[in-house]
Amino acid sequence: MHFIIRVGDLLSAIRIALRGVSKGSQSSLLEGILFETRGKDLILYSTDLRISVKTSVECDVREEGKYVFNSNIIYDIVSKLKSNDMIEVKVDGEMGVKATSGRSRLNFQALNSGDFPEFPTLNDDTRFTIKGDALKDLINKNRISVSIDENRMIYTGIKFQVNEEKLTGVSLDGYRVTIVDKPIHSNANDEFIVPSVSLYEVEKLVKDDDEVTIMRAKNHAMVLFGSTAVYTRLFDGDFFDYSGLLAESGPTEVVLDKDVFKECLDRSMIVAKGNLNMVRLDIKEGNMHLGSTGNLGETSDDMEIQKAGDDLVIGFNPRYLKEGVSLFADKTVRLVFRDSASPLNVYGTSEDGLKYILLPVRLQN
Repeated sequence: MHFIIRVGDLLSAIRIALRGVSKGSQSSLLEGILFETRGKDLILYSTDLRISVKTSVECDVREEGKYVFNSNIIYDIVSKLKSNDMIEVKVDGEMGVKATSGRSRLNFQALNSGDFPEFPTLNDDTRFTIKGDALKDLINKNRISVSIDENRMIYTGIKFQVNEEKLTGVSLDGYRVTIVDKPIHSNANDEFIVPSVSLYEVEKLVKDDDEVTIMRAKNHAMVLFGSTAVYTRLFDGDFFDYSGLLAESGPTEVVLDKDVFKECLDRSMIVAKGNLNMVRLDIKEGNMHLGSTGNLGETSDDMEIQKAGDDLVIGFNPRYLKEGVSLFADKTVRLVFRDSASPLNVYGTSEDGLKYILLPVRLQN
């Protein structure tokens, strides 16, 4: 292997590949980055066996080859060189690496690439394209409802529901559900659940103006953007059927100022903690009273609302309620209630493509 490349270009590629490097692994291969020179490209591969990253950059390839470099060593070397300088990298027959840039010369040892894990091969059974900013927004909005309970691993993922024109991302943690719709172009209808940790890495790498292609085959998916591809395993199984929680309308509906509501909830959270982590909503014509009682004291707020339908008293976790309404860009939000024991559905007053569902808390007598 022998190649010459601008330091800044190599450093950018290494930073992308580091997203897939296994952290704390006992395997020196998984802690490394596979470097391959082929044609006019330098291709970097990394994997922790759950998520795999492949990225490429053009360079002056003098000799083709494939070796694994320790990710910490190669990053530390390249990051301390001048970005606009050139770096020449050679690997000899004993797998010794010589890196030269200006007056700097560094030597280290490579590993044989033969045992590096193979990347999955995907066909385009399901293939769709989505704008980078839309995918990032879908991932970010779903984040609050992703479960952190590894005993129910499937709920630590985000479900993708694909049809020809729309991608729906769904997350639920047993207390709340977030549903986000985004426009796409797809060749198929499909459903699959992607580990959230993989999507969070994608969110960090994708640029807003990227055209992103997502392909799915059996138990793997690939997210392709620019010269980078992220591969991830998928979860087996499915979420429980949450459709019965959805309500477009109800016997009590409220439209209110989102920011004023959030300020009231902030005050509720001062005292609503532990076993008393609840805000009580007393909904009447033109007014909502918010009250919380805890070991530290009590809070009481009244705010102006527009109500249609029945009066209602209901309780919620105030943090979950604030996080849900904060997802919406609209100045006002619409709250749809069935009764004091049924989930709340939250909608924007003008924006489509976003729903938030929150289970109530039993009222304290």
